[in-house]
Amino acid sequence: MKVTGWLTLIYGLIVFLGGIFGYVKADSVPSLIMGVLFATILSVSAFMMFNQKKIGFYTGVTSSFVLFAFFLYRFVLTYKVMPAGLMCVLSLIVFVVLLLKRKGVLSCK
Repeated sequence: MKVTGWLTLIYGLIVFLGGIFGYVKADSVPSLIMGVLFATILSVSAFMMFNQKKIGFYTGVTSSFVLFAFFLYRFVLTYKVMPAGLMCVLSLIVFVVLLLKRKGVLSCK
């Protein structure tokens, strides 16, 4: 679970930085709030994964799927690669890797 924990923690950091960047560049308070909120959820999820808690895995998978769905919706509306397209792809990658790692398809040491 350490690999999935690190992946989730790094993803949470990217979400946090994206929220801050959205606030600074576009003066978007919702971007800041949701970036901090989801980064906190993902960070707590990662620490639960480090402690071998299954709820951490499910929280990480659910959060990455919710972010994937949101950014896919935003990408379809705007067709902008930054940030919607990039975060959509990144969220999908994290979601799939977490699921594959859980099923034992991926084995990282």
